[in-house]
Amino acid sequence: MARGYQPKRRNSNDRKRHPIFVFALEGDNKTERLYLQQIARELKGKINFHYAEGNETDPVAMMKALIEKAEQLEMTEGDFGFCLVDSDCDPSKNQLMGNADKLAQDSTIGRIQQIVSSPCFEIWYLLHYTYSTALYNRSTEVIDKLREQGCDYQKNKAGMFDRLRENHQKACENARRLMKHCSDKGAKLHTTAYMPSTEVFLIFEHISRICGHEFP
Repeated sequence: MARGYQPKRRNSNDRKRHPIFVFALEGDNKTERLYLQQIARELKGKINFHYAEGNETDPVAMMKALIEKAEQLEMTEGDFGFCLVDSDCDPSKNQLMGNADKLAQDSTIGRIQQIVSSPCFEIWYLLHYTYSTALYNRSTEVIDKLREQGCDYQKNKAGMFDRLRENHQKACENARRLMKHCSDKGAKLHTTAYMPSTEVFLIFEHISRICGHEFP
């Protein structure tokens, strides 16, 4: 939780609302948005999903947009903000991801965090099929591996959550294993060296804690 964070006090007469999750997504990439929209439909009446405006692509600008949106929505103690970032095998992003983390920590909004996938969001999809610690030189290699598993995948493909959901718990377990593997080899979190990995499963952990909804 950010330093100095104090839950926003609401008048007792204020209408109760559902918790909100706010997301900042990279540029005009629709992959993550299409995936999240399917989850939002399942959680209708439990958690409301919102998205930061703009087509920012670097982690710092994305985090600023996320914080701005969170302020507009008057986030309270039960709300969360997530900045979904791909490392893209690009070492120049290391400092940007570090600076974005600092923005989140210093924000008075609270409950804001980066969700980093290395090298790309599709590593989360791949973990529904298999566990591997293989390294990648470019993000397209992950998509190639995904197709090798029999997944007819192309960028911005819709319906991926429903297609993969039966292996959801497997993916969460594999993601935790990968993070432990990266930590055990001494890699620093939120750097390109922390590969392969993804923190997407943390979103589902927050969902479970907030409203008790579990995915198969």
